[in-house]
Amino acid sequence: MTLTQLPLFEVDESEGQILSVEDIIGFDLKTSKDIRKARPKMEQYRKHSKQMTEKMKEVAKKNKQRDF
Repeated sequence: MTLTQLPLFEVDESEGQILSVEDIIGFDLKTSKDIRKARPKMEQYRKHSKQMTEKMKEVAKKNKQRDF
């Protein structure tokens, strides 16, 4: 098995997602082995981030309705 050094972004081929610089730095990803090891934490973070984004959209929508 060959470990590769990551560029500014990396494609996570198992999920077809692009890992951003924030992912690489935030999860301390240096090799493809690091990606595999961090995958469960990254999935949990993405799920939480999506939930928080939806909640913020709801709050913004409610605030917008009150403004009128």
